[in-house]
Amino acid sequence: MKTIYPSICVESSSFFTSSVAAALVDIRAQSRYKYLWHYFRPSPHILYRRKTANIVNVENLANNVIKAYDILEDKKFDSIIIGPGSGGTADMANAINAPLLPVHTMVIELRLFNPIRPDDIQRYAKEGIELAKIILRNNKNIDIVIHDDVIHDRTMVKRYLINRIKFKKLPKAYDFFIKKFLKKNGTIVFIDNTQSWKQYRIDKNIWFQLGGYGGIHFDEYVSGSKRINNWLKNSNQNHNSGWSLDHLVEERPESEWGTPIGLDKNIKNYCKKNKLRFIKIQTGHITNLSLLSAYLWYERNNRDGHSNGYSIGTFWAHSPTASALSKYIPYWAPWPDEQTLKITDKHLRKMMNDFNVPKKVIFARHGAIGPDIVGIKGWEDMLRKHFNKKDIKLHGSLTNLIYNGIRKRVHSLATINSIESYIMNITTWAKKIDKKSKDSLIINDLVRIARKIGLDVKK
Repeated sequence: MKTIYPSICVESSSFFTSSVAAALVDIRAQSRYKYLWHYFRPSPHILYRRKTANIVNVENLANNVIKAYDILEDKKFDSIIIGPGSGGTADMANAINAPLLPVHTMVIELRLFNPIRPDDIQRYAKEGIELAKIILRNNKNIDIVIHDDVIHDRTMVKRYLINRIKFKKLPKAYDFFIKKFLKKNGTIVFIDNTQSWKQYRIDKNIWFQLGGYGGIHFDEYVSGSKRINNWLKNSNQNHNSGWSLDHLVEERPESEWGTPIGLDKNIKNYCKKNKLRFIKIQTGHITNLSLLSAYLWYERNNRDGHSNGYSIGTFWAHSPTASALSKYIPYWAPWPDEQTLKITDKHLRKMMNDFNVPKKVIFARHGAIGPDIVGIKGWEDMLRKHFNKKDIKLHGSLTNLIYNGIRKRVHSLATINSIESYIMNITTWAKKIDKKSKDSLIINDLVRIARKIGLDVKK
């Protein structure tokens, strides 16, 4: 099966944009390249030297993320979705046969020879702020969130300094894309996820996010806790008592899944100017989009048959292509943590009550670290509330990670490969079934179903 890859190898919105592009033409999107050299090739997103930040151009970044859509050639669409790059949004876009344009991208400074200790957030903030100020000198209409999750991204932040670029206005690259791919009088669906996180205010357009999505709240990152300290001790980490910066704290849209404040008004004005229909779907949590996508696919599959089961993925262990081709109801869990497990359990109860679908499930658990992470056994226990053991297929058994040690590093490599092999195997399996429902849903279906499950829809 033909395969496409994300433009940024470690960034969520790039992967999910690629997965939407792949799903629209029934091919596979893998989350990482097979060959190592791809990670070191020149990229506008990855900086190898600080002085190259002077040439960062946000328009080029936006264009690079959506380059995956070149595979669409001259297709035209009734609608385009603008929203958080996530698995739920990807499945939703595929249900209504629409491309997805993410509301942020990323610039990464690769620290090959000058790593930052994971607990030295003062240095991480200082150097992240320096990088952000250089980028802001040459780019307008953006906010920058310096993102430092000292627990879940502990293996990453040592080598990657992350500046997440949040769009405050529609990039010109998106304007060009819309005019090329959207039909006359088409619809822009704007997804406004108001999910928030406490962030340190650094400057007018610069914020610092300590921690991130999962089962650990901001205050626990700051103050520390017994479970965090025990986890660090078990991981041979010499740190205690939390992390913090001496800056004012404000509630802001969460770095990875939140929608930038004010972008909805900008897109609405753009639609008015260009005589396009504008619809905004608002939610307070990213998992509500996963529930919405499940209901969309349930109805779409019923139009010319029925659904065959459920496909539950976590983070990048996800394939919209496979769900569609197999007629398995997709549900995307952002992270394999304890809070997401509870939400997934709740949503499954609702789906089981409303859907007439064979009780079979394929589940893939993305590898993650942290004291809040639930192992494959914990996820299986939850799934057995809803499915018989013989009807549960599990992927990700080698992903119960802590941080240090040779054995754990072997497991880390196994985790990376297990996600890639999962995506490859499930898409190959689904291609053999090849039962994708013929008629995609339309915008009125999206509006009706979104309101049915309690989301706020405005036109």
